[in-house]
Amino acid sequence: VRRFEVAFAEFVGVRNAIACSSGSAALHLALKALGVKAGDQVALPAMTYVATANAVVQCGAVPVFVDVDRDTWCIDPGQVPADVNGVIPVHMYGLVADLSALDKCDRWLLEDAAQAHGAAQGGRQVGAIGDAGAFSFYASKIIACGEGGMVTTNNDKVARSARLYRGQGVDPTRRYWHEVQGFNYRMTDLSAAIGLAQLEQYPGFATCRRALMDLYMQRLDGVVTFQPRTDESADWVAACLLPTDADSAQVAERMLLRGVETRPFFPPLTTMPAYFDSSAQVPVARELARRGICLPLHCEMAPKDAEYVCDELLGALR
Repeated sequence: VRRFEVAFAEFVGVRNAIACSSGSAALHLALKALGVKAGDQVALPAMTYVATANAVVQCGAVPVFVDVDRDTWCIDPGQVPADVNGVIPVHMYGLVADLSALDKCDRWLLEDAAQAHGAAQGGRQVGAIGDAGAFSFYASKIIACGEGGMVTTNNDKVARSARLYRGQGVDPTRRYWHEVQGFNYRMTDLSAAIGLAQLEQYPGFATCRRALMDLYMQRLDGVVTFQPRTDESADWVAACLLPTDADSAQVAERMLLRGVETRPFFPPLTTMPAYFDSSAQVPVARELARRGICLPLHCEMAPKDAEYVCDELLGALR
């Protein structure tokens, strides 16, 4: 585990990396280490995986759901309330949120980088820009070890706190002496060994995924709208918006019958029973969820496989 932590810290460009059992655990650990407490208000995008909000609630804090930007699909900095205690920008589908616009007030930033391994902004890797970062190594991620997570930070105090909470709050210098009420969020050595091997292969993963994305964008140009990409973004999934008159659920069903599995965009959390809020003003997140679809993207695919996906998508849209 320690070898994986050292290697990942070097990969991201931070002083500290704290391995844990999942991306959800990484979010929770990072929030606890940042001192988030009951009653704090934490801004996060309405369009994200539910783990982002769950981690906030698990600290007793209050999630404040913010609409996403129409162009980037990440949290809209202009709609973040000024009085929140902190912000969790999610680097949605591999594109980095506008961190410079968010880092203008006296509040902490926790990067949810679960979907953006290797992405950067202004030459700095995600997970090294905010006060802390949270990564996931779930099986579908760019770097995967079945299950696992990582907290990254340049703040040594935050790192010490995250390590403390990770291992049931036990004092590192005194066995069975617990300083805080912690959690069993430790990563196994087996998962870490897989993570190390995956990390070594990252350059090849990134090149493969970028080539497949280029193919998708060339073949589907003018038909669907892809998330804007930069040389610094990561290619996690091939996320795109279907034409406004298309039924994304029907298109996905037609493609599945032809052997192509897709996934929908994350619905706004404010539309779900767990976080339902009929007064939430998140029109962009709603529109993206209605039109969005994610095409397969992984390094077991050959160019001919991506061509087949394009053919089936075009057929399903007819």
